[in-house]
Amino acid sequence: PNFELSYRLIHANGHQVQVREKGRGEFDKDGQLLGFDGFIWDATEQARVEQMKSQFVSTVSHELRTPLTAIIGSLKLIHGGALGQLPDSMQSLLGVAVQNSETLHRLINDLLDMDKLTAGKLQIELVRQPLEPLLQQALQLNQSYAAQYDVRQQLGQVDAVEVDVDAQRLGQVLANYLSNAAKFSNAGDAITLSAVADNGWVEISVEDRGIGIPEQEQPRIFDKFFQVDSSNTRKHAGSGLGLAISRELARRMGGEVGFASTAGVGSRFWIRLPVANARADDLRQLH
Repeated sequence: PNFELSYRLIHANGHQVQVREKGRGEFDKDGQLLGFDGFIWDATEQARVEQMKSQFVSTVSHELRTPLTAIIGSLKLIHGGALGQLPDSMQSLLGVAVQNSETLHRLINDLLDMDKLTAGKLQIELVRQPLEPLLQQALQLNQSYAAQYDVRQQLGQVDAVEVDVDAQRLGQVLANYLSNAAKFSNAGDAITLSAVADNGWVEISVEDRGIGIPEQEQPRIFDKFFQVDSSNTRKHAGSGLGLAISRELARRMGGEVGFASTAGVGSRFWIRLPVANARADDLRQLH
């Protein structure tokens, strides 16, 4: 198997060096390990730049969130008629302002979440609870968003299981999946949310019949800031962080994520979580 490691070494001169290593194991036909093949490089400068970038993003995001929250609140009050009836043309413009302010707010929250995840500071509180109500809630919270694209949401097979999860963070993963499915579906399509248990695990999936993901783009789909269409003219806005955050949240809840997609046919994104009270032998059977 391939591996990638990061660690620090003490240089002969006494200072620390950040080192990264990539490689793979070499095995004979009987499966016996023969050795390792790979390379090691000095990543000190790269790590310093990444840390500076992370600190800058974190500082700017914190400074932006407070005034933006006040702006959104004020716009919603005016748009809702708190200052009296407004002309239709003004209502329309205020609606655009509210929608775009909320998009910016989600971007800032994604940046802050990723910063916390990278630093290991995001709090995850696992609570044992039935899964189906969490799925129902995810559909309800995403209903208005799906309606913008004339997309219908539905439940597929949902097995009656309990899971140890942070409900808010699982909801965040499902919101990412559902909103992406809505954005990249065709008007009139349906999105199906399912949960199927097997071998001590439950696989929660969101399936669409949308535009799919080109095969050459698929290996990078869970990378930070990656977007399938990164051109300036792309139709669907987003931070490129939602799926990367979903992967990290799944890992912190003891699970994993994945997907299958065919361009022009559709996509199926999933998060796999251990079922509460599953036998230890079952939990080892991840695949």
